[in-house]
Amino acid sequence: MSNNHIDYYGSFNVDMPSKVEVDGPFYWKAVYVVGEGGFKKSGSLKIVFPPYQHETKREYVQIYDYWSPCFAWAVCDGEKKAVEVTIEKIDTAFLHVKNWPDSNRILRITAKADLKKGERIYINYGGIDRPWIKGAAPATRVGTMSHKTDGTFLKYKVKVDVDGSGRFIELNGFPPVEITPGRAESISIVAPGIVNVGEEFKIRLVVKDRFNNPIFDYHLDDPKLVIRNMKNGKIAGMAHISDNLTYRACIGEEGPYEITIDKDMDLHKEKAAVLCKNIAYKIFWGDLHSHSNLSPNIRDNDGGTDTNSCYEYAKEVSCIDFVCIPEQTFRFDDDPALNITRETWHSIGRFADQNYNPGKFVTFPGFELHSKRGDTVVLFSSSLLNVPYPEKWVGDVSQVWDFYGNSGYMTIPHLHRYCGGRMKKDQQEMKFGGFRFENWDRKNEYTERLVEIFSSQWGRFEDNEHPMLLKARSNVEGNTTTAFLNRGRLWGFTSSSDDHDGRPGYGGVTGVYAKALTREDIFSGLYNRRCIASTNPRIIICYFINDHMMGDIVTFDENYSVFRCVEVTVVSPQDIETIEIIRNGEVIYSKSINGMIAEKEFKDKDVLDENTYYYVRVKLRNGHMAWASPIWFLRK
Repeated sequence: MSNNHIDYYGSFNVDMPSKVEVDGPFYWKAVYVVGEGGFKKSGSLKIVFPPYQHETKREYVQIYDYWSPCFAWAVCDGEKKAVEVTIEKIDTAFLHVKNWPDSNRILRITAKADLKKGERIYINYGGIDRPWIKGAAPATRVGTMSHKTDGTFLKYKVKVDVDGSGRFIELNGFPPVEITPGRAESISIVAPGIVNVGEEFKIRLVVKDRFNNPIFDYHLDDPKLVIRNMKNGKIAGMAHISDNLTYRACIGEEGPYEITIDKDMDLHKEKAAVLCKNIAYKIFWGDLHSHSNLSPNIRDNDGGTDTNSCYEYAKEVSCIDFVCIPEQTFRFDDDPALNITRETWHSIGRFADQNYNPGKFVTFPGFELHSKRGDTVVLFSSSLLNVPYPEKWVGDVSQVWDFYGNSGYMTIPHLHRYCGGRMKKDQQEMKFGGFRFENWDRKNEYTERLVEIFSSQWGRFEDNEHPMLLKARSNVEGNTTTAFLNRGRLWGFTSSSDDHDGRPGYGGVTGVYAKALTREDIFSGLYNRRCIASTNPRIIICYFINDHMMGDIVTFDENYSVFRCVEVTVVSPQDIETIEIIRNGEVIYSKSINGMIAEKEFKDKDVLDENTYYYVRVKLRNGHMAWASPIWFLRK
């Protein structure tokens, strides 16, 4: 494939594939032909490489190791004249951050002598070819994401400065390259968590490759969906097809059900779990912490995370019911490279309102503040048209509380070790040293009702007794969910993706008990802490203590001597390993489970003489987890 641009500045011809499968071998060759204006000594070509994935590809292009992937080289005609090849960083406000890899994406070729019209510079990138050899080096591979409904594309840019003045002109050089999904590996069944008897509900099928990329045009040869009672094995019925990947069904009898595909196929089948029960609440699933390219540090390494594409992914791929896309900021001013400006504020609100569809899909506008006590999501219950833009904040969450009062929003902290952000160069190595517990002294129980116990970006923030495994690896001692609960915080649990690549709901999700799929009802469920946090599977956890539901606060005057009967029901789409009950940070009950359902009861007979909380943790055999928000017993 080639695209020519011949004039005073010369022509740039590229030989590269138009499509590459995810994680597939990738290479290209280009020839620059000097134009009428010539090409003076110190003149340069700049090739700007597109990002594949946020903070993942540490080496987009390199010139240092001949034997490694991503290797680029350039020579002049017959090597008669020399060119210098270097790597530069793209312009970003985050260049001061040590080892920030996302900006190393400019290949610069500079002439060491004057070039005349018609002379050529040959440029090669990637593949397995090297000068004089073939196949002796590992292949350069393209990224692993192909998740946008309108296609995922690599978009290169080439610029030329023919006279060495530093004034670059962009050429029409590179065509876009589409990254396509791999072959189908799995099929997920997505259904509501709770349905009423006789109520028609929708079931979605999502086919994905091994990297979890959706395959939108996959055709299934009339698979039949079977709804089976988990207790007695009785078939409740078949789901009826609406289109190739959407079904309709209803269940005529209360009980826990699994939905499976009754057809042999090569795809790995992921079941859905449904609890059919006539109760006031239903469970809706969502992601309260995911970002688009309205966030500055994502815009610097944007592989295609425009805001509408994020909402589209949430609806069509993750099939979640609600989402908040809070954009990151240190403060509020006119610096779009670091912060949320007034224009960005209006964009956040406009996109959220445009994608809000009551009864079908709920959106919440918000922002993520890099506060000195730690990063905090600020989620608003209604349109930003009703919310004033917060000008000239220093960047402390307490100022959010002072500015907005005690209603119409929530603040949700997540407990990673970096505090104070990295806005300035001298902050880049804060890590543990940047954390100060005195920054947490003030609290607001009216608006800070939830905490992020897990995110797919960082890991698990439950306590210090487990491996965090993901980005965080380790944390500040005491900067955990249970440690703050033990210090008196009244927090329910959320789980999020904290995604930076346009994929809300791909990882951690939050289940909310609510009456209807509206902003008002979902916000009410969140506010009342009726939440389940899951690492991804839609695990239904329903538990009560003496008829009190998760999120409730029970007050008592003197020592509480009434037995606390903890009744737990779990319905999971995958096999359960254990159910645990935690009291004040300690496991007081643990039961091994064999199957996808469990109904357990535990009586705590200890007399309570101090403030006490309980919560439920579920571990699956495949390593996934879920947590149900606490119930508190507090002295008046």
